[in-house]
Amino acid sequence: KSNTIATTFVVSNLCVHAIHREVLSPNPFSLHILEYLQILIASIPPAFNESFAHSTHSDLIPYRETPNSKKSDFKTHFVLSNTSQRVSKPSLNFRFIWNNCRVDFIFNRMMDTLSNLVAIPDQLFDYLGLVKENSKNITRLQFVIMMIRYFPDDYFYSFVYITRDHLKILINIVHLYIEQALKVFIESNVQVHHLSFITDLLLSLSKRHAVQPIIENSSFYTTFLSRYFKKDLEKMVKQHLVSSNSIRSSTQVDLITQLFKRSPCLFHMKIKYFLVRYTLKLNSITQNSRNGDTLSRKTKDIYLISKKSLITSSYAEFMKKRKRRDMIKPHWRVQFTENPETIDLYGVRREYVTLLCKALFLDSNLWVEQENYYLIPSASASDSNSLMLFEFTGRFLAKCFFENMFIDANFCPFVLKFLLGKRVTYHDMKFVDEIMYKNQILWVRDNDITDILYMTFCVSNEAGENVDLVENGRSKVVTNENKIDYLNAFVNYKLKHSIEPQLRALMKGFHDIIPLHMLSSFDTQEFSELLCGKTFHSVDDWKSNTDFKGGYSLSSKTIGYLFEYLRTSTKEKQLALLQFVTGSRRIPHDGFRSLKPLFTIQRLVNRELLPSASVCFNLLKLPEYQSYATLSQKLDLVLTEGIEGFAFS
Repeated sequence: KSNTIATTFVVSNLCVHAIHREVLSPNPFSLHILEYLQILIASIPPAFNESFAHSTHSDLIPYRETPNSKKSDFKTHFVLSNTSQRVSKPSLNFRFIWNNCRVDFIFNRMMDTLSNLVAIPDQLFDYLGLVKENSKNITRLQFVIMMIRYFPDDYFYSFVYITRDHLKILINIVHLYIEQALKVFIESNVQVHHLSFITDLLLSLSKRHAVQPIIENSSFYTTFLSRYFKKDLEKMVKQHLVSSNSIRSSTQVDLITQLFKRSPCLFHMKIKYFLVRYTLKLNSITQNSRNGDTLSRKTKDIYLISKKSLITSSYAEFMKKRKRRDMIKPHWRVQFTENPETIDLYGVRREYVTLLCKALFLDSNLWVEQENYYLIPSASASDSNSLMLFEFTGRFLAKCFFENMFIDANFCPFVLKFLLGKRVTYHDMKFVDEIMYKNQILWVRDNDITDILYMTFCVSNEAGENVDLVENGRSKVVTNENKIDYLNAFVNYKLKHSIEPQLRALMKGFHDIIPLHMLSSFDTQEFSELLCGKTFHSVDDWKSNTDFKGGYSLSSKTIGYLFEYLRTSTKEKQLALLQFVTGSRRIPHDGFRSLKPLFTIQRLVNRELLPSASVCFNLLKLPEYQSYATLSQKLDLVLTEGIEGFAFS
């Protein structure tokens, strides 16, 4: 072990020396040094009982370059002296190597090189060897990937050692390299080399991003790749080639298929949703045909719902009247028993989803809204009836996800992680108890706990009993090296132990309709935006993405009064108007421009009428009021009395 550390010192300084002399080019000797340094760092155990060095390096005499040194002088750069007098110091690990072996200097110089090459894509491709099987420079990219993988969380998420600019450079390299690789592959059918190293880099970054967001999700997306993949998906759908277990593709875009499997974060969430939805549709058609279902594809699947017993009638439709495979049938319709004459062209369904969300998440005892407005299952709702309702809720969420109808709820991210089958990490405590997260979790993560805290992998439950977080946890001491594992286990227990039956029932209902493996390409943020949309924030976005009919335009006085009303109204009134016209209080993740059809305002000549709406078409029928006071009075009346139902349609 001591020899390993000593050799790491020697090799790292050989690298620094080579960089100073600017000989770390495609030079076999310097690259072999770099490869050896990778092997050494990867082989260093997380902790040692004994160590030969300490932070002042008293037993190392550094080699000094003299004016007479020759450029090819690569003799040993460290002379070990008095190595028998070794200082006992625990916790010699990656932090020590990074801080004391000058690895930081090597990493920063490599990042500078890559940063310069991003500006000249042709040189970047030549540097990394796009079509050269034996490119030497790929070793440097391997080194960068290894650094990202081995960085402790407290180092990485401080964004001091690896900055956000570094991360954006690396993502740009991925995008440029893959775009060029795709062109070469499609146009010339030339074998692309080293693509696995690029996807390894992306995989390392996306794993870090899954624990704690490091950059915007949109920074990962590449429109070039998504455009090609969408074309192929449309062909697959037409030819019924998509299956639930794999993505079949033509040989021409097999490269894109492999990238999708290995690096789904490169693809926009709409592409991934497109794949899930159409795969489910095709599977449903195939399964119904095998089971002898002779119903026409145009046959409407009508859910009979009573507003007076909303949850009970909905439970019967979702859990009793239909099998799991029937939940994906096309032409879903909702009919309220109180208004059988109303035709559901889309608006009735949206109203139903909004009403059921309110009944399930706000008016029942199944869920608890925290101070930060996030919803988590209630620990007290653990009886058999409540668990059946959680399973029903899971089916309802999956149905809405499939039908692209937004849930009016703000779920805590760890609940969505559970539905996605992803691991809960210490960062998820931020959304449940921000004070504990900042004052305890982050303090343990970012500080040396040696001789300060004595903890084991064990916690006490509400009854005062000790619970092991891992096997034999009460005998396993928390150290600097395993504290991240402890924090993850601690937070996982805190968040899930009292509500795990509820979460499992919710997950069972959801996966009855959408299998878990189909969700693996989504991260938590994408899943949240696809399931729940987002709450509207900007009147300017609303205004710039509104269509007009009947003689209205953006410059019309009445339209000016309307948006002035929206700007000066409370948040609740804004959401009420949105629900009045669209049937939902949520909009797509990228704003009003993705609302289909667009929010539209139609001019009515009769100024005595009240405003009305056609929810199925997102259409507001607005009389041409001549004053702001009149418009405000009429809208207030409508939003107070007619927000639900079709009294003003």
